[in-house]
Amino acid sequence: MKKIILLSLMAFASTLLMGQFAPVAVDDTATIRLGEMITVNVTKNDYHPGNRKFWIKSASFSYSFTDSTITYYADYDRFHNVTSDPVFEYVLIDEDGYSYQESVGHVHLICQNKYIPVYLDLNNIRTKINPWGSQFWVGARRIVYQNYQEDSIMYEYPIGSKKNTIFTASLWIGGMDEEGKLRVAAERYNQLGIDYWPGPLSVSGQEVAIDTSTVINWRRVWKLNVDQIAYHKNHWNDPGYEPIEAIATWPAHGDPALNQAEYLAPFIDVDGDSIYDPMKGDYPLIRGNQCIFLIYNDVRQHTETQDGEKTGLEIHLMAYEFTDPESDPVNNSVFFSYKIINRS
Repeated sequence: MKKIILLSLMAFASTLLMGQFAPVAVDDTATIRLGEMITVNVTKNDYHPGNRKFWIKSASFSYSFTDSTITYYADYDRFHNVTSDPVFEYVLIDEDGYSYQESVGHVHLICQNKYIPVYLDLNNIRTKINPWGSQFWVGARRIVYQNYQEDSIMYEYPIGSKKNTIFTASLWIGGMDEEGKLRVAAERYNQLGIDYWPGPLSVSGQEVAIDTSTVINWRRVWKLNVDQIAYHKNHWNDPGYEPIEAIATWPAHGDPALNQAEYLAPFIDVDGDSIYDPMKGDYPLIRGNQCIFLIYNDVRQHTETQDGEKTGLEIHLMAYEFTDPESDPVNNSVFFSYKIINRS
């Protein structure tokens, strides 16, 4: 028994000794935006109790790292569906090879444009509507990080029950082109990758394209209720009136500088000038009592289907609900209206 106690004391003393002479990592916080890169000097506030030299041994999910800095790149495929601020781990080691519990630090990345899920929730179904191809579920995670908490709501029925009847849904579109080449865009659970991403396409002659900055800017949806539109119709000419964000920014027109289509989201042109201007009484044309509108495309490398070439499709989706407590079929349904445009 004495030997066991002695060995335990020796082990405890050894642990304390190692802790005293290992580098100590102090957590860091930095801000980042999707599509951007940031370098953090994590050792600036770290220290060694024995005044020994130390450096970074490893850094999880980093783009690269040096002895003192870690670089993170918030690329679209990894970060597009991140809904909370990620926390990544790094480990220090000193010149004598010591690295202990205190040598593990964390970098808290505050994502300034992280994705905030938007829901249809007017009737007896509450469901996420995403600005990319897969609906209901936010998609597979390309990164694993600490402190992540995912909202369990995907396609909740009945509303408030936390029960989900549908996991995910996505369009599968494919065909052979005039050269006999298979062109297909289809997503299941994003285990392999992604085929669709947000935004309208740029068209120049026979070429269709979209840049990543446009994709990131279109990683959003527009949600409206009929009563919001009715209020706008009745008050747009009131002194000091300002339309709500979804009406003010309704994506009725593409950007001519990017060779996008002139007309995108449907609207009622009150003054007949063919230009959407809510301050002249124009308003979005929506379906249902509540709707969510978005645009996405497949002009990217198809990492989910892998062998499928891009089709050049631009897809306008309006998901909507009606509310009618006296009609179970209507009050328990979500409707999808797709406008599929071949820009190629």
